[in-house]
Amino acid sequence: MDIETLKCIIALEQYHSFSEAAYQCSVSQSAFSKQIQRAENEIGGIQLFDRSVRPLRVTPAGREFINHAQLIVEEYDLLQTTMRKYNQASQKELVIGSIPVMGALGISEVIQLFRKTQPEDVTVKVRDVRSKELTDLVHRGEVDLGFVIITENNQNPDIAYFPLFEQEMYLIVNAEDPFARREVVNFNELAGRNFITLAKDTYIYDLCKSLFIEYGLDWRTITTFQNNSSIVGSIEAGQGIGMLTMPVFERYRSASLRAVKLQAAPHYTMALAYSNREKLKPLAKKFLGFVLTQTELQT
Repeated sequence: MDIETLKCIIALEQYHSFSEAAYQCSVSQSAFSKQIQRAENEIGGIQLFDRSVRPLRVTPAGREFINHAQLIVEEYDLLQTTMRKYNQASQKELVIGSIPVMGALGISEVIQLFRKTQPEDVTVKVRDVRSKELTDLVHRGEVDLGFVIITENNQNPDIAYFPLFEQEMYLIVNAEDPFARREVVNFNELAGRNFITLAKDTYIYDLCKSLFIEYGLDWRTITTFQNNSSIVGSIEAGQGIGMLTMPVFERYRSASLRAVKLQAAPHYTMALAYSNREKLKPLAKKFLGFVLTQTELQT
């Protein structure tokens, strides 16, 4: 079992969907499914995931497996990072960090375009992690560059940021919700509604919480999930309302969902970042210049 297989298993636990996890790992769904099946066969036919429910769930054995897999992947990435510093002049590997919505925002396409411009012996790897964890990886220099979310309150003085585009948040509701027939909703109208957002280890959580405090709303009436697909599924089921950017909403658009504009809508900025405590490596500098000249990212 190789590192890429471990990463696929970790991604499936994160997204609870074969199609979503396969997309984020840049492999076809059929190849992804076979990879997971081979891994389960290799450990004696033990099921890591319960496929009989939707969204699928991690089994007890799967939870223990993933805990060990995460440690292995983290140590492997740290090993790669440590070794790269001895070969910066002839750098052949670029490690890019990105938050899980990179596909919806056009980041995956730009990375793939850059790969095509490089010689065959150059490897471009992507680490797909939560926003706060990614900022820590950038700060420690464990990724060469990272696509990160920045707000007014989360910028680190030891990190250099290159703003790329701004994203506006929309209110996402079930099609039967009274808000679904509105053109604009004020944020203070959300009082008393169950609000659904990403988990506490994300800047989106912090952004939503700060808005609730600003408008004097009760932040205790919230539900958090680890990924956007779970948020959307809960909203579709009429269990609450939430906020997503338009590119992410378009990815999950269905007849049972509506996106409604918010008055004084919250925004965040997507930026490309690197630790300014270390010299930017040649290949990372090439990628930075390439991204800054591209128009494929969502605006």
